Amino acid sequence: MRSKEWESRLGTLLSEMKDRGKLKADRETLAYIGAKPRVSSDTRVRDSGAWFTPSLYTEMAKEVMGEIDLDPFSSAAANSHVCAKRYFDEESDAFKQTWFQDPGRVFMNPPYGRKIVDASTDLFLANWSNGSVAQGIVLVNNATETRWFQSLLRTTTLLCLPERRIAFENDDGKHVSGNTRGQAFFYFGDERQRFEEVFGRIGIVLAPGPFFRKKFSKSLQHCWAKTFAKLPQKQP
Repeated sequence: MRSKEWESRLGTLLSEMKDRGKLKADRETLAYIGAKPRVSSDTRVRDSGAWFTPSLYTEMAKEVMGEIDLDPFSSAAANSHVCAKRYFDEESDAFKQTWFQDPGRVFMNPPYGRKIVDASTDLFLANWSNGSVAQGIVLVNNATETRWFQSLLRTTTLLCLPERRIAFENDDGKHVSGNTRGQAFFYFGDERQRFEEVFGRIGIVLAPGPFFRKKFSKSLQHCWAKTFAKLPQKQP
């Protein structure tokens, strides 16, 4: 079915359901990744692009990697949860920074807007491929049909699919309601056994097969070559 025709039918259906009092949410609650929070005059905007990772999972990341040297898409409030040694926020901008002089450990829960999640995963993979990242754990939604998810899957060392959705938090520590997607943790690094032990507590841990990697390696190299050219150069 054509996209415009589908949207038209969806709009009609939503309108009918609202009229019957069976649906209080509007079209905005049907966001592609997660659900956009409702806003009233006495409620702060709760941005689905700024959902914070509960400390349970960041502590698990530290169990695997030892420490988190960098959270590239963060804020002061978010880093109070993650406790990374360094972080980049909107002002410092991960896209304009050299991530490491010496390889470091990264935990990344990127913004979930459609364009920014593409760019942020490309940036992470470029830094992983050029040796800047020694170990990394990337937390994303399990949008398996997207280009960025497939790029992570083709490159990852291991993948954990949690048995339940993550209850993300806001900067006030309260859980965000309306997370409509499951999540996935991608691990990059040499601590395979440790990742299996730690993240095996919360879900199934898998490893992509060698045929899958080989099939897509050339297309990935072409994609990353463009990203490499944009990366800030390391200082001597």
